[in-house]
Amino acid sequence: MPESTLTLTYTNLLALVGEFMGVGRTPTGESLAKVNDAIDKGYRQFLNPIVPGQKKAHRWSFLTPVASITLAAGDYDYPLPDDFGGLMGTFTYPANTTSETIQVTGEGRIRELRAQNPWSGRPRLAALRPVAVTLSSSRFEVIFWPTPATVEAVTYRYSRLLNRLGVTNLYPVGGAQHSETILECCLAAAEQMWDDQQGLHKQASIERLAASILFDRSQGPDNLGYNADGSDLRAASDRLSEVLWDGQTMPF
Repeated sequence: MPESTLTLTYTNLLALVGEFMGVGRTPTGESLAKVNDAIDKGYRQFLNPIVPGQKKAHRWSFLTPVASITLAAGDYDYPLPDDFGGLMGTFTYPANTTSETIQVTGEGRIRELRAQNPWSGRPRLAALRPVAVTLSSSRFEVIFWPTPATVEAVTYRYSRLLNRLGVTNLYPVGGAQHSETILECCLAAAEQMWDDQQGLHKQASIERLAASILFDRSQGPDNLGYNADGSDLRAASDRLSEVLWDGQTMPF
């Protein structure tokens, strides 16, 4: 589905912020760099909003997508998305397939278990670890234990990392519902950078952020479900019913 025509793009922000800063709607050279600095600063403030009365930044729902990994027999490590910024919760199996859960543990624990117990089965533990950064690869991967024995999908939710807006990244996240908030954040940043003061646009950005946060929260579920303490899942690696070792299924 195409983006709403009411969504403000980078091109729109460039024109509006440039006009406010007195360098025109199509700035170039040093003026363009300054306008981009203001847009970058305003966009960062929108992505990590803190408004008076709140103790921590709001986490936007559209920055926490659900993704999936298809496990393959014999493969225990899998790359995570390029924009992976942190795991929210854990990895889960499809509904109505198992009562087992995948606990997140330390990467060292997985290596230790793999060295001691080279088993295959349905993974019960997972760990994140960084990988060497290149221009064409992800920054993190997830490793599982035991090594998957069958093809199966697991899902997870993660926090996204975003790139700066520009000619190759025209659309801010949030869509038309949050376009005015993003604009006010950028104008407030320009106001502070250009005039070294916090004025009307700073106040407007606070009001717009409060409205956007209220709207975002209204999109969430009414009930988040049962909140257990997880005590029944402790030491899950010690309660595996069976694993595959050396081609044979063995009790555990």
